[in-house]
Amino acid sequence: QGTLVVPDSILAFSLKPANNRDTAEAFTFNIYKKGVLVKGSLAARAKFQYSNNIFDQAFVNEAKELFLNEFKNNPSMKTKYLADYYETACYFPDQSITVQFQDTWRDSLKAGKD
Repeated sequence: QGTLVVPDSILAFSLKPANNRDTAEAFTFNIYKKGVLVKGSLAARAKFQYSNNIFDQAFVNEAKELFLNEFKNNPSMKTKYLADYYETACYFPDQSITVQFQDTWRDSLKAGKD
């Protein structure tokens, strides 16, 4: 138990057991300020978990849920983390992510964006 101070730029962080740094076991944490979850914290944690446990389906599923919650809570964050979100579908094909990607692509073309 204890507290630690992190820079304002940190949105999430991960801790590994000191006695086995090569283990896949890790504990990831979101950042709260004044009791409120920091905007982008869920997506940052998702990116952390996904990149460190890329071949573990359970972690990919959890990362997907974190991304989706971030986008629901903060729609403006979707643009920033969209590539990371869709990358999960590249390693573990997911129909819902694929459909969202197609819809986003179609909407961008209709809006004249590349």
